[in-house]
Amino acid sequence: MADGSERRRRVLNFCASVAAFLLLFGCSRALGFTARLALGVEGELPAGIEAVVWAISFFCAIAALSAIYRPAPEPERFAYEGEELPPPPSEKKRRPAYLVPVALFVLLAVDIILYFSGFSSEQTVSFASAGDFALRAALGCAVYPILEETFFRGLMLRALCERDDRFVIRAAAVVFHAAAFASVHRSGGFLFAFIAGVALAVPAPLGRANYPKSFIPVGCVIAHALYNLSLFAAAALGAAGICDPATALCATAGAVAIVAGVMILARKR
Repeated sequence: MADGSERRRRVLNFCASVAAFLLLFGCSRALGFTARLALGVEGELPAGIEAVVWAISFFCAIAALSAIYRPAPEPERFAYEGEELPPPPSEKKRRPAYLVPVALFVLLAVDIILYFSGFSSEQTVSFASAGDFALRAALGCAVYPILEETFFRGLMLRALCERDDRFVIRAAAVVFHAAAFASVHRSGGFLFAFIAGVALAVPAPLGRANYPKSFIPVGCVIAHALYNLSLFAAAALGAAGICDPATALCATAGAVAIVAGVMILARKR
């Protein structure tokens, strides 16, 4: 049973993650409204302004949470005469790298199912021009994955649970953070965004095995960026008339499944 200081730290981390999320959502709304008034634009912002709004919002949220969050102190380790120190906890349990393509495959498979069910339209989004497409692709594959994963999986999820927690606590933390993730990704549908939040939580510890104090979940960033890249590639192939976007997504999902299978079979026991 955790002592009083441990419970207090958990409560503070939880409150900090909620406060940072509210700050993220509030900054985004406030800056978006101000920018629309200044530009006289109704509805969605232009891609460039939208990028600045989200970048500032995520920066504020990350700064707020990182200023409050304090990681748990590492347990002291003692070595007796003739004994070797056990490896630190970060080296005992390593998440295998194939969890990245597995998470990516889950995202693509769910998106394809929803697409054929008529509930998903992300891969059929129209773009105003080639420049608009290039800007959104660059932001979606390089900027947003780092910002979103650093906040949701690197800060928020890490503040809510730790690796040695009981399964119930970790599951509750995943569900809570996935709901928060879905609430700011309503354009693609709450259900898919919620499933994406859960799937992306699987490879979250990757990249932190040797750097336990890092807030950047490298595995999530890679899976998120590759998923967005597959969507833009499918949209480009569909716009060029080469193949249907759904066909391109199916081919990508199959390739990802093959890569994950090969990595599982080739993994050293």
